[in-house]
Amino acid sequence: MSGPKPLLRCFKVSGEGADLLARAATLAMYNAGLRPHLPDPLDRHCVLANVRGATAILAADSAGWASRLRYLAPGLLPRLVDMGLAVSRIEVVVIPPTTPPVRPQRQVTSAPSPEVARALESFAARTEDAGLAAVLRRLASRAKPPVV
Repeated sequence: MSGPKPLLRCFKVSGEGADLLARAATLAMYNAGLRPHLPDPLDRHCVLANVRGATAILAADSAGWASRLRYLAPGLLPRLVDMGLAVSRIEVVVIPPTTPPVRPQRQVTSAPSPEVARALESFAARTEDAGLAAVLRRLASRAKPPVV
């Protein structure tokens, strides 16, 4: 068994596709070099997204992380130059994660116990607010039947 194969040879890509894969590989290499210069946990929320002319475009996954990244950008610029990028400016953009937000599950409420139902009925009988009394009685009517 021989060593690892170049990525482009595995996909048999040529032309524009090969250029795209080569650019992605280059950006991945620069990202790996950038990560040690980012504080934890910012390193998990930021990537070098592109290099356009003399501008390095860093992307954060939220506005909060982007703000922190903008604060650190002046110190990161020399690091990018040391890695071999011919950049003189850093632009920070926000690119939210592509995974959809998790919807909260509907909360299931349990019925009140017989003891709670009696307390609700008692409070409803003593209150002068007719609307509140009606709501308390309706809630008490949902009580679990006593276990015999």
